[in-house]
Amino acid sequence: MMALYFVGLPVGSAMTSLAGNPAVNGADSDLSLAFCGLCFGLLLASISHVLTRPPHEPGSLSRDSGPDLARI
Repeated sequence: MMALYFVGLPVGSAMTSLAGNPAVNGADSDLSLAFCGLCFGLLLASISHVLTRPPHEPGSLSRDSGPDLARI
């Protein structure tokens, strides 16, 4: 994760300079922090997707229809 952060710092700095904005403390790291958060969230989502149980069969979730009133 730290590698993504340090790779993203020059990219953010270049985007700030291309836009013609003045360098502000911490403004160049906003993009890299958001990108690291996105990658970490995708990592956790993929892990939880693998670890969760598959859904139940549709038949096992159906409710009992009750007594058959036509036979009574």
